[in-house]
Amino acid sequence: MGIFDDFGKRNPATGEISWFVSGIDIPVEAKKLFVEIREKDYFRNMQLFEFVKEISNFFGKLNTLHPFREGNGRTQRIFTELLAEKAGYKLDLETNIDKQTMIDACNYSMSGDNRKMFVIFFKSCKPTNQPPKKTELKDKTIFFVENEDAATDENIYKKRFR
Repeated sequence: MGIFDDFGKRNPATGEISWFVSGIDIPVEAKKLFVEIREKDYFRNMQLFEFVKEISNFFGKLNTLHPFREGNGRTQRIFTELLAEKAGYKLDLETNIDKQTMIDACNYSMSGDNRKMFVIFFKSCKPTNQPPKKTELKDKTIFFVENEDAATDENIYKKRFR
């Protein structure tokens, strides 16, 4: 194991170390991220270009959390696709995007360059021609992020696996 195995990895796009959020900081950083999207009304009522800019930027930030040992990419793609659906867009991050293209975009995004991520999202997104859904995206996961007292390993385990 190397010195960066727990918190970072060498970014092939730049050669620099790309840092994931450390485990202890995940609840705080996740809360900031989810408050930010709530303040933007979960990206509802945005024109396509603005929506793609916002949601691709969100996706890049979400990637830095990396809370799981396995399944982070799959989880964030599914969550982001559902978020897009609630905003009135169809986002398909599986069909026409190969894994390496997404990895490259994530690496550039972690270095502050979100252009590749924007292109992926722009090519993968279209309006559903239905109004945005007014339901809140409030579930147990977001509850844990917003309620710091609940964000302990023991409480998360109890709530998720009951």
